[in-house]
Amino acid sequence: MKKLILFGAGELGIKWLKKIGKDKVYAFADFNIEKIGKEVEGKRVISIESVYKLDEEKAIFISTSKKYRDEIRGSLVQYGLGEYLVGTPFLELGHDIDLDTYIDTQSVLEGKNSISSGTNVIESYIGYASYIAGNSQIIKTRIGRYCSIGPNVKIIRGQHPVKEFVSTYPGFYSPQNSTATVSFCTHNLFDEFKYSNYPYAVSIGNDVWIGADVRIMEGVKIADGTIIGAGALVVKDTEPYMILGGVPARLIGERFTKRQIEFLLELKWWNKSEDWIRNHAAYFKNIHELEKVIGNEYFTEEKG
Repeated sequence: MKKLILFGAGELGIKWLKKIGKDKVYAFADFNIEKIGKEVEGKRVISIESVYKLDEEKAIFISTSKKYRDEIRGSLVQYGLGEYLVGTPFLELGHDIDLDTYIDTQSVLEGKNSISSGTNVIESYIGYASYIAGNSQIIKTRIGRYCSIGPNVKIIRGQHPVKEFVSTYPGFYSPQNSTATVSFCTHNLFDEFKYSNYPYAVSIGNDVWIGADVRIMEGVKIADGTIIGAGALVVKDTEPYMILGGVPARLIGERFTKRQIEFLLELKWWNKSEDWIRNHAAYFKNIHELEKVIGNEYFTEEKG
């Protein structure tokens, strides 16, 4: 096990400590000399010099806000510690996370996830083995297992009234809207946000492929096996194993027959063990072969 150092002993660092578990964190580190030598939530705070002197079995996660990450990363690289930086503190889960991503403390990564450069993951759940390409903004989204999310995918949040209200400006219906500097009401008069399945604004099923530059409106549920073509704007729920594209997104094809879709939805292969998937992976190249093999397996089980 590597010695995990949380660089940044502030409020966000404490949140990461509680999320990861104290038993998995070796120590905090910080540039603030007033914190060095003290304890925060039972973990000592060490200097960058002390981090440098630790043996090579160490990993450093920058546990600060995005605002300070680049500056801290640059300083750590200058100290010769760049090779020990990790993009996620969950080392044992086999993730591949680029350093210039941002994942907040409320997000959950199920395991073996890949998140590429420039992507932000906020208050979201990422299912097993799913990946997100670069420069995507994933906010309040639940993503299933084995999903392929292309680059520059954005979750669109926030509604404005379009009828009856004289103005669409948030100051006329929301006293808490952070983007409106002027407000003319004392309580909320309009529901600004939609949810697909609270607390998630968007729900994405399993084995979903979303192409580059796709925009997904809040309140949308994307079903298992869906394919969304590049550049699409998704404004309503999808059906399993359909292919959609365009602005707004519309049905342009079906991946399988109705009977085959029912078979896959009943099989739910994404919930099988990795060993099961590995043993059957050769049949994934053809739906007919997989159906035949699974049918033979069930027949053998019933006969036995």
